[in-house]
Amino acid sequence: MDTVKLRLDYHFHPNISKNDTKALKKCRLWWEKLEENRINCIIVTEHSYKNPKRAFEFMNKARPKGCFCFPGMEYITKEGIDIIVFSNNQMIYGLNELKSFKLTYQELIDFVLSNDNLFAFVTHPYVLGTTSVIRKLNKEQYLKSVNMLGAVEVSNSVYDILEMVLNKFPFNILLKSKLENIKKTRNLPKSDYPKNIRFLAVGSDANYTKELGNCFEVIIPKKDVPSNIFQYVVRNKGRGKVSIKQKKFDLLLLLKTGLITFGEFLIKVCITKK
Repeated sequence: MDTVKLRLDYHFHPNISKNDTKALKKCRLWWEKLEENRINCIIVTEHSYKNPKRAFEFMNKARPKGCFCFPGMEYITKEGIDIIVFSNNQMIYGLNELKSFKLTYQELIDFVLSNDNLFAFVTHPYVLGTTSVIRKLNKEQYLKSVNMLGAVEVSNSVYDILEMVLNKFPFNILLKSKLENIKKTRNLPKSDYPKNIRFLAVGSDANYTKELGNCFEVIIPKKDVPSNIFQYVVRNKGRGKVSIKQKKFDLLLLLKTGLITFGEFLIKVCITKK
């Protein structure tokens, strides 16, 4: 049987300009770099407070033949927890319930499970900062949510460069607990997987093209392309390979991603004060 290798990035931020011409140019560059990394399928998961609909539309417009992208967002709950929600239908962007900070974490999960066109996975549960479900709630709530959804991000490469720094002395001693959470973000312990896996997700969490490369690989029958691609996205049952790209240390990239993270923090603070 002829097969195709689907290399999928479940968590990706186009981070495009407000200028349409510049936005389209950047999206073409994204696809060029995605193809260089042999990634042929993405979920466009711009933050819910940064116009995810526009980000998807431009990425879809620039999409090369033979590649696939699906609409989504990194939703932020009433408690301030990040969670990826996505669909195979752009109707996701018209749902009033998915306005930032509208639903609690549990309400969001209940809403997704009640809608046949919506899917979600627990997102970087050990991430540093303030948006981790474990940090904001607790491990018990994490386990409850991951088993309800049957889906979790088992690898996120947001800290790949930072980890290179923290692995060095004296940071590996002074910041040992943070380093452990970084390692769990890159490689989630199997004890934290769902009891019954619906799908496993791997995300680059990229804001810049140099951050691309990490993905989940699934081998699928050629006859299912393109009609049944989405079914393998949401029902891989963990039957695939986590592919992690070895990156080189890049101080400028580390600083740029730090600025992006700080800027997003300020946006969240401004929204919550309104």
